[in-house]
Amino acid sequence: MTRTGPLLAAGVVAMLLGGCGGSGRHASTTRSSSTTKSVAKRLDAARPVADRRRHAERGRHHSGGGYGKIPSWLPSAAPPRQQALRSSFSHPVLTIQGDGLSISLPGVPGVPGARLLVTAVGPAVPEIGRTPVPPTSPVTFTVTFTHVTAPVSLRRSAWVLVDENHRIHHPRVTAIGGGPLPARLLPGQTVSIKLHSVLPTGDGGLEWRPDGERVIAGWDFNVEID
Repeated sequence: MTRTGPLLAAGVVAMLLGGCGGSGRHASTTRSSSTTKSVAKRLDAARPVADRRRHAERGRHHSGGGYGKIPSWLPSAAPPRQQALRSSFSHPVLTIQGDGLSISLPGVPGVPGARLLVTAVGPAVPEIGRTPVPPTSPVTFTVTFTHVTAPVSLRRSAWVLVDENHRIHHPRVTAIGGGPLPARLLPGQTVSIKLHSVLPTGDGGLEWRPDGERVIAGWDFNVEID
């Protein structure tokens, strides 16, 4: 009893001191961990946006996330190319001004047939915005020939304008710069001509009659002055 009592008391004191020390170390570790996290948050907030974006993208890459490929069944954003309609004496085509027609001309003895692309644009009118609206207006059409495969004769009388009242007009035909009309188109050439006339307002049609009689192609148009 004389020795056991002091030893037991000493043991209890040691246990109490040990518990207090462990609690102190745990509290110190908790404070240290909290301080580290707080510093890390401050550093992350101060990191440049580009660095954080790269870090996030790297994380997505490693995790297998991110966007996949565009599905192959989705249609292409590019519009499909439009092929010019084919026109000939046997199957003349009527289209709208601005469109090109792939025209086939038959050959004659000693002269091969030809194919060419013909585009008619117009009319250009100088009277837009006038009041009161005039009943007629000067008009100008531009016709362009390209992709010519063989010589083609150009005749002034081959061009006919039909107005809204079904009246026939024979336009004045010039080269694009106002000079004389070339006598023929040669393979590989691109040639533009102008047609000048005076037409009433309303719908109309431009016809090409290479032989002076038969229509091989036509373009619808509208004369708008207001």
